[in-house]
Formats: sequence, structure tokens, C-alpha cells
Amino acid sequence: MTLSGIRFARTPASADVAFYFEDTTQGVPPPAGNLVQLNSACNDISKSRVADVFANVAGYALRLDPRTHLGPAVEKSEANGLHDGRIVTCPCDPAAGKAYQHLVDSSDGTTAFDYRTTIIGRVPRFVLVKTKPAGDRFSMHNDTVSFRQLPDVFSPAELDIITRFAETMALDWAALDILRDSNSGRIYIVDVNKTDTGPAVDLSWHDRSRVMRAISRHFHAMIAGVARPDVTATAPQAARNARESMRTGYVIETPRKV
Repeated sequence: MTLSGIRFARTPASADVAFYFEDTTQGVPPPAGNLVQLNSACNDISKSRVADVFANVAGYALRLDPRTHLGPAVEKSEANGLHDGRIVTCPCDPAAGKAYQHLVDSSDGTTAFDYRTTIIGRVPRFVLVKTKPAGDRFSMHNDTVSFRQLPDVFSPAELDIITRFAETMALDWAALDILRDSNSGRIYIVDVNKTDTGPAVDLSWHDRSRVMRAISRHFHAMIAGVARPDVTATAPQAARNARESMRTGYVIETPRKV
């Protein structure tokens, strides 16, 4: 907010845009009157919902039935942010509150890779490549995190899958966890975080600066696009059409209303 030069409104009546920001797996946004309410249509980020949307968009499945699948699978909580994934052997009976997915081996045998992809305005913007030991792939602790541009990591066809997924999930603001299977080469979107709070602490200061500049530009474009009184397009359309205000570094401006 500070880097973008945008401020919080003191009352709903003085706001130009509403933003639904609640750290829940499933939730119902409060009324926002006639304001555009960003992220309000993203009200279910359970693992099953994510896997079902991904299968419809990509054309291949992540989710599986543990009662009929043969071999290893990943069991994890439906709830967001618990980091309790583990490998189980199927067939097995499903546990309450758990989702079951194909085991995506995103490692080279030693190091596991996770592509944390930032979504702003329902469009992928950049990637944070995270690494950790292959034997500790479900941990939330990283060995390294580095900033990458989208074409350095994903093909045009893969970017199309990611964009259509973001559109279907109505992600105005989010971060995706994406894995690439080392055997098939396919990407899998395995998790959605709709309350993303910015760059990982493991980033270098150089990459952190790049991330914050990128977030600032795209966030300002999205907010300005939907706040303009003559804009009647949807939030993602406005975000794409709005001109981005370019910044060259950490410039803290006097907060202004947009």
C-alpha cells in the first residue's frame, strides 16, 4: 500500500474499492455496497476445489480416489496453510478432512523445487523459485528462494493454463504453489493462497527489491483500474487495461486516494 501510494479508507462510504482479505479456506465476504470487491468471488480454496479446477483447466488430474488408486499418493488437509502433507500407500480408506493427490515428484533426486507464482488482477506476474531437500518436500522451510520472470520458468502453454486457472478461481490477489513433475514434465497447481503477504523471508535484498517493485506496479494498476468511475469492466479486465505507473526503486510517496 505504501509503495503504491494507496491508502486505506476510514469508512466504507469513503472507499473507492473493497478488498476481501480473510485467511479462511472457505468464507463469505461481507457486503460491500456498490463497490468492486476484489477477491470476493474466491470463497473456496480447499485442496479438492483447487484440484478439480486445475483438472478442468489443464485436462489432466491431480486429485485421486485413495480407495482405488494403486501406489503412493499425497495425503494433506483440505484446510489452507497446515503444511501437513505426507506420502501414503494406496489403496487406503480416506481420512476425514483430508484430500488425496497424485505424488508429483518435483525433485532432481536431491533437491525439490516449488514455483510460487504471484497472481494480481487474475494474471500471473512473476515466480519465486523455492528449493528444499527432496526428503523434506512438505516442509515450509526453504533452502533458497530466488526471483524469476515467468518465461524463464513456464512455457506459453503452461502460462495459459495458469491464467485460465486464475480466471476460473476468480483470483484478483493470490499466490499459487506449482510443481513440475520430473518424470512427465507437466506442471501441477497444488495450492492457492488468497491472503498472500508478499516476498519470502529467504529472498536476497536484491530480489526482495525487485519483488516489491513488481507487486507495487501491478497492485496500483489493479486498484486504479477498478476505482475509476468510468470503468465498467470486471476487475481483471480493468487491471489488464490500466496503465502501470513505473517505479525504479523504493519510492515512498505521500498516500493518495485513487
